[in-house]
Amino acid sequence: MWIKSFLTVCLLLPFIVSAQTGKNAGQKSGSTQKKSSTAAAGKKAEAKAKVLTKKEKEALLREISMAAASFNPGKPGLTQERVKKVMLDEVYDKLLNKKIPEEIGKIKKSADTITYLGTRMVLFHYDILLKNPELPEVTGIKAAWYNAYGEKLKKMESLAKKLDQATSISNAAAYTKVKAEIIAYQKVLKDFADGDKPKLSSDEMRELRKKNTLWRQAQFKKNQEELLKKAGISPEQAKEITSKKSSAKKTEKAVKKTQKKSNTSSSSSGSRKNKKKSNSRRY
Repeated sequence: MWIKSFLTVCLLLPFIVSAQTGKNAGQKSGSTQKKSSTAAAGKKAEAKAKVLTKKEKEALLREISMAAASFNPGKPGLTQERVKKVMLDEVYDKLLNKKIPEEIGKIKKSADTITYLGTRMVLFHYDILLKNPELPEVTGIKAAWYNAYGEKLKKMESLAKKLDQATSISNAAAYTKVKAEIIAYQKVLKDFADGDKPKLSSDEMRELRKKNTLWRQAQFKKNQEELLKKAGISPEQAKEITSKKSSAKKTEKAVKKTQKKSNTSSSSSGSRKNKKKSNSRRY
């Protein structure tokens, strides 16, 4: 009986050893992975916690100071060139004035027609422009008109989607139908875009500029604070570094001024002595 048990153990021993070795290897691998993961997390935390050197902080504060000196809250950041680019190059040219090929077979690339993705991108750029409170200030046109235009443009998204579907399955009848719908709606949009636009009155423009000036000041302050925060510089540290830098400059100027006076005084004294000697020789 014991022989049978012994033989069984002998037969199972390689498998037991193999299993134990695998288990140990697994534990070792897991431990190594855990250590590697911990080390990576430690490095990440260290990189995140890394702060700027004194010189880097001074350089950053110098940049912030220069930006503050040149910042004019009364001047909009949005330009007329940017407005024209979105309104004409994007919206008008890519949606309102875009010619759709007569037949599906003539479409070789997405730029040849109006697509759903292309329309989404145009509307995305328009939406960014629409959310900018400086838009009416720059153009003199009331925000209500831009909002109404934006609502009308949204229909082009669904029409473009229908055109994409007809094109993808090469359905000529569906393509012709939706193409006619788009051409008709393009005319509606053109009439609205080229029509009269409500202008801001002098009083409305004055009030809007006051409001936007405060908004720009708040945005600028927020951006500056975020820069300092990312650099790990507190407002107190910023003041301390700036004041130390200012004191050092004042001391340097004072020393130079004193040296200049001393040199001037020495020069004058020497000149007077030379003049006295010259006069004594003369008499």
